[in-house]
Amino acid sequence: MTMGENFMDTALQKLKEVLLFLCNLGRYALKKIDEVFPPETRSETLHRWIDVGKSVVLPVAVGLVILCIFCRCCLPSLWRSICGCFRGFCCCCCRRMRKVKMMKAPGRRGYVIPRSRFESDPREYFRGLHADISLE
Repeated sequence: MTMGENFMDTALQKLKEVLLFLCNLGRYALKKIDEVFPPETRSETLHRWIDVGKSVVLPVAVGLVILCIFCRCCLPSLWRSICGCFRGFCCCCCRRMRKVKMMKAPGRRGYVIPRSRFESDPREYFRGLHADISLE
């Protein structure tokens, strides 16, 4: 027996087990439905549950769909409008502004300076470092 045939036999055996499990699960579900909804009162009970579904479940489902549509379509544009009005005051909008590249200040522990300031004139930076001029 080759390896491929062995694999196919194992796969078919597992498929049979899964189908048997699903068949047994279906029988169990039908038995439980008969216990919960006896055939004598089944139509009456189902009508009652349909009324509950129409009055409670359907409005909740429609509300959730409308909420999802609002969050997907309207909320981003509303947020952009609010951030546009308060761009100078809203810290969450500041992250959309152009970021300045920062670097550790050479020779000074715990300081971070804009990289462009250092690269524009490193000689001036080191003169200030030796003269103990503050970075502010």
